[in-house]
Amino acid sequence: MNGRFSNFCTKFVTNTLLSAPVHSFVTFWPRSAMSHTVLIVEDNADIREILEITLSDAGFAVLAAETARQAMQQLDQLNQLDLVLADFNLPDGRHLVPDLKKVRPGLPVIVLSGDAYTARAALPQADAVLGKPVAGTALVKEVRRLLSAA
Repeated sequence: MNGRFSNFCTKFVTNTLLSAPVHSFVTFWPRSAMSHTVLIVEDNADIREILEITLSDAGFAVLAAETARQAMQQLDQLNQLDLVLADFNLPDGRHLVPDLKKVRPGLPVIVLSGDAYTARAALPQADAVLGKPVAGTALVKEVRRLLSAA
């Protein structure tokens, strides 16, 4: 790696839940820069993996949960958690964002949804709502924005 960072491009072939291949242009930060922990809550394994790769390659420590219940269990066990990235349509996730905000009011939460307008209306507690599919650069930029504001 030369200089402070280097750019790279990764193309992921997606499953039927995404309308098009995801192109993720991520700025790679050295592993020593990992100072923030992000919990991804996504029931689709392929999408969860793409999100994990995108955020870990951007320098974040990443944890993952498949369900809202698993996410709340992890939250209870974690000393350091800086942000949650959650799917809007989790089978058991109707109350995930309000429950997260009750337990940790200052914890930033980003919601991903195929219908961002509906998600924003249904979850005013979310700090941000991003539409699916989301570009890796847009996701990383929003995570960094929320973490710098926290």
